Amino acid sequence: MRVLPGSFYRSGKEYLSISEASYRAQAHPFTLYDAIAAEELEVIEVAGCKAISAEDLERWMMEGGE
Repeated sequence: MRVLPGSFYRSGKEYLSISEASYRAQAHPFTLYDAIAAEELEVIEVAGCKAISAEDLERWMMEGGE
């Protein structure tokens, strides 16, 4: 496991901050906020930072997210 700025690990699962997730998905942060509001992505809080799982982000992108 390599920890990068904006990424977190909990129980062996990688989570990304919203800003890092939008960078990796090459999407505007508001696009992710819309997906979160539509309950397409689940948000957790890690050390006071809102984050989504990298696995959920990848699934969302494969389903045609954006």
